[in-house]
Amino acid sequence: MYKDILLFGPFLDRTVGHVGYLIGSRGETCTPAGITRARANYSQYAYTIDNYAAQWLTGNPDMGAKPEIEPEAWKVADCMGWGEMWANGGDIGNPLDPGEFVLPDVSTGMAFEKAKSAGRKWGTIDTLPTGLSYPVVVYKKGHVGYWWKGKVYQSAGHKSGTIITSLSTNAWTHWFELPAADYSNAEETDMISIRGQKNEATRSVQRGLIRLGYDLGKYLDDAGNPTGADGEHGPTTAAQIAKFQAVNKLPVNGDQFGIDDNTVMIKLLAALESGVSQSDLDAVKADLATEQGITADLSKQLAKAKAVPENIRAAWAELNRLLS
Repeated sequence: MYKDILLFGPFLDRTVGHVGYLIGSRGETCTPAGITRARANYSQYAYTIDNYAAQWLTGNPDMGAKPEIEPEAWKVADCMGWGEMWANGGDIGNPLDPGEFVLPDVSTGMAFEKAKSAGRKWGTIDTLPTGLSYPVVVYKKGHVGYWWKGKVYQSAGHKSGTIITSLSTNAWTHWFELPAADYSNAEETDMISIRGQKNEATRSVQRGLIRLGYDLGKYLDDAGNPTGADGEHGPTTAAQIAKFQAVNKLPVNGDQFGIDDNTVMIKLLAALESGVSQSDLDAVKADLATEQGITADLSKQLAKAKAVPENIRAAWAELNRLLS
């Protein structure tokens, strides 16, 4: 039975920095025998194994449920193995034994091919989705990470262990959904593509930007409809979103646009698109500035009036009474 993909993100958050790295491992407790076996099976990594792998034998920040086995040792997993650790039921309090692996060990390339043959979503890295309710795998030949909440979670090597990095840290080439996961509860409506995948949310933003005069290389037709709101989040759209965000003091992330962190922007654009022109907005802003100036002037006059001595104020009132 595959595990619910919605549980994978919390697993990454819970275990990052609490799982070490050993090539060929998938959530086992680190042992001297395991390090020796890894060196024999992966001689090309002998240098990093010899220099860094022993650090995972001591100092585990959470001992786990099996203290009789190297009680100070970390749980370890390689890059694909971190995801397989979750899929096989491993966790901070549950290091895995070989007999507990119910799913086969696969290489990064095999996982990518399994994802495609299983009908999972995948694409080149320039179509990486953001705003998802679950992680996806980012891939380059020989290595994977997990794209989650705008960052890449990766089991990075014998020296680093499990860490969080930016997307630009590695030269990723593709992304794909985990082949061994249950997606029946996943919400596809959360998906907005950075580039390449057309969708209505991007189309709505493009319409608003065009109506405000932002140059997407696409203009209004004679009926006032934007001709180029094609729903594709390309480099030009990303740049104009970033420009709009900067002008309106929103977080600038045009190249990583997603629903969650741009709700305010979408609402602003929707309001503008419903018929409020930029000139109307400017007029309102000018009126508001005038009103604020008048209010400030009245406040100053009131303050001066309050500063007049009581005897002078009474004499002034009596003079006005006599004159009337």
